[in-house]
Amino acid sequence: MRVNRPDAPGQWDDVYQSQQEVSHQEGAHLFSINGTRFAGLPSSQPYEIREKEPDTLFTVINVDQETWITEDWLRQTIVRYRSADDVFRDAFLYGVVFNTQDTKKSRLSPEASDYLDSLGNSWVQMTPAAPSPGPYLAFKGQLFEAYRLYDDTQGAFVTGVLPSTDMVAGETAQTFSVAVPSRLRHLASDEKPLAGFRVAVKDNFAIQGIKTSLCNQAYHELYPAATKTAACIEFLRQRGAVIVGTTKLASFAATEEPLECIDYQAPWNPRADGHQSPAGSSSGSGAAIASYPWLDIAIGSDTSGSGRRPGHWNGCYAMRPSHGVLPVDGYTASFRQFDVPTFFGRGVATCKAFASEWYGYKLPEPKALPPRIIYPLDYMSLITNKDQLRIIDNFVVDLEAAMRIKHERVSLASLWDVLPPVEAGGQSLHEYMKHACRDSFFHDDYHNFDSFRQEYQDKFAKTPYVSPPVQWQWNLSETITQAARDTAIEKLEVYRKWFCETVMRGEEHNTIIIIPIENMSPRYRDEARTCFDPVGVPMLFLSPIIQGPEFTVPIGQVPFESRVSGRTEGPANARQAALLVPWSKDTNNLQHCPVLLASHGVALRRAYQQQLNFRQFLLALAGVIFFGTPHSTSEDIESWQNPALLVQAGLLSKKKKYFDPNEIEKFARFSLRFEQACVVAPILSIYETQPTKIKSPLWSVKKNLPVQLTGRDFVATKSRHEEFMALDTDHKNLCNIDVSSAGFNVVTTFLTTVVEDTRLKIIRGSPKYKAASALDHWTVRDPNEAMMTMNEGQPNTGSESNSAPQSDPFTKEATLGSSEDGFEIIRQLTDMPSGRQGSHVPCHIIPVAHNKAFFGRAAILQEISNMFFDSVEACEEDQAGKEVKTFAICGPGGMGKTQIATEFVYRHKDRFDAILWIYADKAGKIAESFTRMALKLGLVAADSMDSRDPVVTRDLVKGWLANPMKTADPADELGTGQASWLIVFDNADNPDQLEDFWPLDGPGCVLFTSRDPLAKHANYLALNGILLEPFDPEEGSRFLTELTQKPEDSSDVVRILGGLPLALTQMAGIIVRHEYSFEEFTKIYSEEENRKELMQLRLDQHRYRSGYEHTLASVWALESLNHGRFLLEVLSFLDPDRIQECILTTHSDVVAVDGFPKSTIAYHRARTELQQSSLITRSSEELQVHRLIQDAARSKIGKERTIMVFSSTVALVSSIWPFQDFDWRHGVSRWRKCGQLLPHVLSLEQHHSRLQLFSDRFEENFQFAKLLTDAGWFYHECGRSSDSERMFASAQSIAEKLRSSIAKTRNAANDSERAIKDLKALLAEIHHNLGCVGTESNDPAATLKHFQMFNELMRGEIAEEAQGKDKRLAISWNELGNAHMLNDQWEEGERSFKKSIVTMQGVNGFQDIDNSFAMVNLGLTYWLSGRQEDAVEVLMEGLRVREVIHGLDDRESFITGRFLHALGNVKSTQGFHEDSQRYHERALAQYLSTIGQNHHRTGDLHVKVAEHHFRRQEYEEALLHLDQALRVFAPRAWLKPEKARAMFKRSLICRALDRQKDAIRDQEESLQLYCDIKHVGRANVEDLTAEDFDKVVAFWSR
Repeated sequence: MRVNRPDAPGQWDDVYQSQQEVSHQEGAHLFSINGTRFAGLPSSQPYEIREKEPDTLFTVINVDQETWITEDWLRQTIVRYRSADDVFRDAFLYGVVFNTQDTKKSRLSPEASDYLDSLGNSWVQMTPAAPSPGPYLAFKGQLFEAYRLYDDTQGAFVTGVLPSTDMVAGETAQTFSVAVPSRLRHLASDEKPLAGFRVAVKDNFAIQGIKTSLCNQAYHELYPAATKTAACIEFLRQRGAVIVGTTKLASFAATEEPLECIDYQAPWNPRADGHQSPAGSSSGSGAAIASYPWLDIAIGSDTSGSGRRPGHWNGCYAMRPSHGVLPVDGYTASFRQFDVPTFFGRGVATCKAFASEWYGYKLPEPKALPPRIIYPLDYMSLITNKDQLRIIDNFVVDLEAAMRIKHERVSLASLWDVLPPVEAGGQSLHEYMKHACRDSFFHDDYHNFDSFRQEYQDKFAKTPYVSPPVQWQWNLSETITQAARDTAIEKLEVYRKWFCETVMRGEEHNTIIIIPIENMSPRYRDEARTCFDPVGVPMLFLSPIIQGPEFTVPIGQVPFESRVSGRTEGPANARQAALLVPWSKDTNNLQHCPVLLASHGVALRRAYQQQLNFRQFLLALAGVIFFGTPHSTSEDIESWQNPALLVQAGLLSKKKKYFDPNEIEKFARFSLRFEQACVVAPILSIYETQPTKIKSPLWSVKKNLPVQLTGRDFVATKSRHEEFMALDTDHKNLCNIDVSSAGFNVVTTFLTTVVEDTRLKIIRGSPKYKAASALDHWTVRDPNEAMMTMNEGQPNTGSESNSAPQSDPFTKEATLGSSEDGFEIIRQLTDMPSGRQGSHVPCHIIPVAHNKAFFGRAAILQEISNMFFDSVEACEEDQAGKEVKTFAICGPGGMGKTQIATEFVYRHKDRFDAILWIYADKAGKIAESFTRMALKLGLVAADSMDSRDPVVTRDLVKGWLANPMKTADPADELGTGQASWLIVFDNADNPDQLEDFWPLDGPGCVLFTSRDPLAKHANYLALNGILLEPFDPEEGSRFLTELTQKPEDSSDVVRILGGLPLALTQMAGIIVRHEYSFEEFTKIYSEEENRKELMQLRLDQHRYRSGYEHTLASVWALESLNHGRFLLEVLSFLDPDRIQECILTTHSDVVAVDGFPKSTIAYHRARTELQQSSLITRSSEELQVHRLIQDAARSKIGKERTIMVFSSTVALVSSIWPFQDFDWRHGVSRWRKCGQLLPHVLSLEQHHSRLQLFSDRFEENFQFAKLLTDAGWFYHECGRSSDSERMFASAQSIAEKLRSSIAKTRNAANDSERAIKDLKALLAEIHHNLGCVGTESNDPAATLKHFQMFNELMRGEIAEEAQGKDKRLAISWNELGNAHMLNDQWEEGERSFKKSIVTMQGVNGFQDIDNSFAMVNLGLTYWLSGRQEDAVEVLMEGLRVREVIHGLDDRESFITGRFLHALGNVKSTQGFHEDSQRYHERALAQYLSTIGQNHHRTGDLHVKVAEHHFRRQEYEEALLHLDQALRVFAPRAWLKPEKARAMFKRSLICRALDRQKDAIRDQEESLQLYCDIKHVGRANVEDLTAEDFDKVVAFWSR
């Protein structure tokens, strides 16, 4: 059967052919129409074909009129079918079935019948019993519904899901086709609101009759097809949605990158270079919705980011709903506490409509705007990509403007520290939640597949294969106990409640929280990633934990240098997009939508050959129209000899009048590559038959040279899909085709064929075609009505469109020139700027942001409108020679001149075809603005010589302003009339700079702002103008109330500020920032000193172009600071990242520097000045300052003042440092505050060391040495002993200098005696601390030296009668005992411990717990001496004492853990191994809860627990503990003995596991470490045992 092309009978080959031989099931047929493939699937609708021809294509049309079917109605119906349905083709009009209830009255009018005939119609039938509307196939008496076949070119699908078909092989290699039904058969109704929605479903949802794979072959092999569809998917079907297929995922919904997807190849991400990861686990759904405009929605799932990450990486919207909104029956479980179905979409409107139905209710409109926008610093600080942060911050600014609220920067960790939940027990957020997410999620996810693993093993007698990332996760999950899982679940609930009550503040559940999905960086398909191991509360876990919704929104692109494409991908790659399709903002979208290319030159072909390495470009190309595009593969100059063509094409050098062979070679190469591309898309090549007159002063020939530039032979591309059309015109007018001509019919027919699908997507508002102006704004209509109307962007044409809202085609991207590399293609000659050139309008260059909070000035805006708009409304007539309308806004600085001009522009920009905003304060800026306008208007080509000449571009623009034609040819009826324009000269304070740029005449307006009041007079610049006055009291009060949102009476504030808008704006910022009432501000301002300070804002220093909300930012030089200078000097010595304001304000009276802000108002004043100068930022009561600013500030301080500022900073930090009296000092309660302040102490120590800052005053130096000593002790307690040693050394150096200085000037004064006593005490403490460092770093000699010195100082300082008041002597005996033990002096150690115990018992207020250290050390001494019973007695007594005071779960100090550790050792020696294991496990838990997992003592306990697992032959568990211990020991050189012991024990375990290679490696390393420690050769260590390695570690670590 043949169906002929309607407009060219006999021209087509068979467009329909039944292909039973390739049908996948009986009764299904494949056919094609003009290269588009279809499937005919059996219909269940009862209908009998009554026509003579049984094999036919036909269309069913519902008739809603009772009498004549008119031509107009039929035309509109067919146009609607074409635009609404991508399945429908005109070929289906071969037969037409009209569904009408009255077959007698319904008749085709003669005109309608003729119209159908013109479309190739062969037969018509009227019936009251037709099937539903749409395209059909009748074959051998059976009815088939037409489905279109789309190739899954991105590999996103697992299988298609439609009746009577499985998978049909695609035309592209390694693809199959997905069949989609006609949208005409699925019309939305109240019962089926989702009718026609094409939906793809992730392959972890059950669909009846389809096998679920989870993208794992073993899983697919094991289980049969589903007998029931998942509840949430079945609900979609019931609401009318069409499920078209199932999509791929990372196997088992785990975290896999493409390289790790073994059983099923990962989908292809359409973005960027086409080789980026699609992310997972819902990778197929994300890639499908981003790639295929024929798909409306894709269903995914989300547990810990499976739905949000693909949205992020594929650039689409993703919706994770609140937990529990949708049922999860039939959805393969991962972690039910987090699991939710999600969906992906390309537009917000579509997403909202779909969500409203899927969630079972209409989404309620918000009763009010969200009360808060939270910006969590914890997550934002993880983003290292500055471009990404910039995009996010810009989005936040826009969101603030839309919501009319400011965002809040919140540190969740800091908020937790201040308001922690009781259950946290003092732990930080990170410590408390460290493994909560992992242990809960991984445990359940692993055990959800227990039955799968067992059933597969039972059925196939082998282990199912899973990918390496899944296996890694399962191995880890298997070690997580039920108890650990339950504890983790409890912690998740604690965090949820804390977050909702503390962060969300209870009732503010519609608060917006801005969260980045992930850090942006290239993520190539061929790269593996580290295994997924969540720690703490990752950003993707927040919404699952709090069970709230999360909407992933694509807000921008981050550029990067691709190693695949070898170029910059992302927004920076705009050049290629401009060459190919100037309407495309998103370069990457070009690859995944039908693209129609049109060219009136060679730039298109050049761009095409540059795009051949795009993976999808050939598939995307729908058609090409060449308007006189030259084509020749010959490099012979004779082939390109036409001098006029060479001039037009830019091949002729302007300076040298000869041919450029290099350029000819380029053009020939472009043509050759185009032929080699084997383009299969239809090509329409149009050429002229009339010569073109060339007029050019650049060529020394006759001024009017008639030449036929391009004939048929010179445009032929040799493509077998090429058609030709000759136009009876010259080259310049090839694009100006008469709409009533036969040529126009040829073009429109060509366009109708190739643009059909694209038009459908644009009408539906698909974000894939955001600014497709060539399609979005032009409508091709029937030749009888033929005209082309511009929908939006040309308000003066009077045309309208009832299509969906369109975007502006005249964006920056839409007006880029089509040339590069220094030459222009088919360009207009620019040497005679007559203004008659065609232009790209609308052209709006408005670099200032719209201040949406603009207030008042209505009368002035109206006056400007009255002045301008008479001329604008008349601009459709030829206004050449008319005088330009001008208006000046004059007034002093701060009056709001720029704001008024900005508001006028944004209110009325649709009334001007062109707007140019010029910063007129400098002549260079004016010239640059004119050049920019020349480029954007298309008056000069980018990168041309003319574009680089400001005189040429100036004259071009002025010429166009005088006669602003919308099109190049005034005879073109489509573009008749002139454009209207507006120029704004902002800050035109020097009128002489405007002289060369002032437009003399033309249908336009000039608005300018100036401080010069004379500018508004007609004899100066403007025809009219106004001198701005301040706000009157009433208007000023309303303005101030709006700025501050305070309903109080503000008239006094307006009065004292004189109604000046900028002053009101700045003072409003101060009022809001300091939370002043208007009354409080008035009182402060009434004081002369305060008023002077408040008015030192230098209002004339900044041009406020972005709206009043930005006027508080200022640009101050450091030397210009009045109040913040002294504060900045102090800040310059602190750690710059987190400066707690409490340091600066709690005890500011300790500062001796003049000018430092000591009162609250003075501090606020200083801080505010620094913030306004952008020198510091503030969030959550913490300041941040850039390091370079710190350096600059310090560089401006003299030596003496540097010492003063440094000493003051030390005093400030010391005033809030939580000093601890010299005691046993092993509590952890102060650690958090110490940890917050320690960076500042380290910064001070660094500056002191580098600058040699030593004050003449004893108190200042002593205070710093004391601070260093106490901070060093905290560092030592945290396990950073080697780092603390440097601090102790600095403190000792300062103390020794002070002692020397006092000795030189010593007198009998009490002050000197007291100073010497304080110094001795400090030096004793330093020796104590250095001795402790020696014990931890395995330096027995240094330990003994320092502890002997400590003991001697204590015995010398503390008189016998004072011993009962001072614990330090008892402490010194205990430490001396430790030193003896480290040196294997057991008896001396025992005596020292006993002296410590006796001495401590004599101290006033003694408690048994005071002897904890000495008792645990004595117990260890007994253990090592073989006196086990004595050891147990001492240790049990000491433990009992601590448990009575601190309970079983002591979190006050790690000392309890030491008792447990020692008891475990003794019990092991006694042979009570189970008791020993219990003590050691308790000790490990106690250490973890007090000193954390990275302390070396915690590492010691991991070794001990590993020994117990080794004893029980639980080798894998033992390895886990030893590996954790090695993570602690390995980075610290002083823990070499501990590392050697752990490594040796690991070698024993590996040998037991028959991992000989690992065993040998570990043993070799441990033996080498032993040799280094003992300073012996390898020959002496071959027979070492575990006991030998125990002996090299400190006795308390054994």
